[in-house]
Amino acid sequence: MPSGRFLAWALALSAASLVLGCGQPAATSAQPSVAPTATASPVTPTSQPGSNQRSAPRPAGNSTRSIPAPPSLIGLGVPAPDRVRIPSINVDSPLVLLDRNPDGTIQLPPDPGKPGWYRRGVAPGDLGTAVIMGDVGSASVPGVFSRLSSIRSGDEIRIQRTDGSELLFVAQRSLAFSPSAFPAAEVYRGGGGPGLRLFTCGATAAPGGSPTTEDVVVFATLSG
Repeated sequence: MPSGRFLAWALALSAASLVLGCGQPAATSAQPSVAPTATASPVTPTSQPGSNQRSAPRPAGNSTRSIPAPPSLIGLGVPAPDRVRIPSINVDSPLVLLDRNPDGTIQLPPDPGKPGWYRRGVAPGDLGTAVIMGDVGSASVPGVFSRLSSIRSGDEIRIQRTDGSELLFVAQRSLAFSPSAFPAAEVYRGGGGPGLRLFTCGATAAPGGSPTTEDVVVFATLSG
């Protein structure tokens, strides 16, 4: 990314050892940080959403922080997400696919202007918690989720899928948290239906345009 730093989210080796991951992306898979309730099975999209994250080298990011990812669960075979629209913060972007590195971190979106979907979790609209993350960017070059902390309860989040269908999620709340105290149980606890979490690190601007030490997650649920 053009300026700053933005590291991947870590996957701890077990629920008992849930920790913050703050390293460079690696290359082999690790066990999920929260014990899955079903056998792990990544969702395989019928076509590549957006642009693949391996298509270009990734510029420097804006944060050195990362958070544990959710477990992979058996999906219902719903179509993969292709695009995300959040009118309240002027986001309308294709999604890239994010996989898992060997050190247990999630791959980073190569472009600060495009968010990514963690494909080893569930797809939006499937049972469980789907994860989309994007960059906050910098004061000079804002990332796609630079205004994520501005989302309010009731704001719409529209997910277009590879089959042409669209899902409407509604934001319930946002949460700013210290990177050293990631509330995994609260963030990934399901409500019995399809859920969506939007993440970025350092999404609250401080005086002078510098990111704060807080990370931000938005909780959303499927409408209808």
